[in-house]
This record gives sequence, C-alpha cells and structure tokens, in this order.
Amino acid sequence: MNIPAQIIGVIAAACAVVSFQMKSSRRILVVQSIASALWIVHFFLLSAYTGAYLNIFAVTRNVLYYFLQKKNVKGKIFFSTGMAAVGVAISLLTYSDLWTLVPMVATVLQSYSFSLVNAKHLRIVTLFSSPMWLAYDVRFSSYMGVATEIFVMISMIVALIRYRNVDETQPIKEEENNQKTPEKTGKED
Repeated sequence: MNIPAQIIGVIAAACAVVSFQMKSSRRILVVQSIASALWIVHFFLLSAYTGAYLNIFAVTRNVLYYFLQKKNVKGKIFFSTGMAAVGVAISLLTYSDLWTLVPMVATVLQSYSFSLVNAKHLRIVTLFSSPMWLAYDVRFSSYMGVATEIFVMISMIVALIRYRNVDETQPIKEEENNQKTPEKTGKED
C-alpha cells in the first residue's frame, strides 16, 4: 500500500464529500477543484496516470465553469461538449487498458454536470459518474478513492434530500449576489 498516496487521498476525500453539501453550484466547483488538485498527486503516486491527467483537466474545467457561471455565458452546451471531448482525448492519449476508459465516461458526465447552474441537477448527473470512478479506484488500489466515491454518493443523496424544498426553478445565487436592495416605498424624494 502506498501510504503517502492514501494520506493525500484522505484529504481529497474530505473535500470531495463536503463539496456536495455546498448550497450553490459555484461553491461545489471551488471545493471540487481543491479535491481534484489533491487527487492529481494521489493518482500520480499510484501510477494511475489516466486518473491523474483527468484530474488536471477537472481543475481547469471547474475553474472555467466557475467563471462562466459568474458571467452567465450562453452556449454552455457547446462548451460542455468541448470539455467532454478534451476528457475523451486525455483518456485515449493515456490509454493502457480498458480500465482507463471507465473514468473517461465519468469525465464526460461530469463535464456536463459541472456546467449546470442548478445545484440539484449538478448533483443528479454527477451521481451517475461516481460508480465509474469507484470501479477505477478499485482497479488501481485507490482505497481512499473507493471510500470517497461511496461517501460522495451518500453525500449527494443527503444533499438532494436536504435541499429538496429549495426552489430549483432559479439558480442558487452566491451570498455576495444576494445583497438586499432597498424596497421602493412608493414615495419619491
């Protein structure tokens, strides 16, 4: 067992699990980026290069999505498709066996899910990618990766239940954007 890799995995796991308890998709992206940065080191230490490179890509993708959401850019589906294509290319370039294709499918799903402004929809789509990362983690003896995916799936389900009554017709705004504006009283000065 690679102890340093597993220790880094513990920290990455904590970030990944906590990320899905964030109320807004932008906050999820920030904490997911921190987790992905740690997974890069973890997977390199395990010689699981496809996982490492896909996490390098994930950090870049998440940061881009963070700023796209901030600017409310139109045409995110095309951008998501481009991001998914990059994930596929990375997987094919680092191909070593059929197992390297499993996180590729998960990355494609995540490329679409993390572009979603609606946090509920982000969690639902991401929930389908976790079992794929779980299988990859088992293959490369990423014990903390296995534990993480189990806890992340539980965390997403808990968050879906916890935020089920939140009005999902509008994206959840960041606190900085929720500053109250004075209401008009009908009186003019």
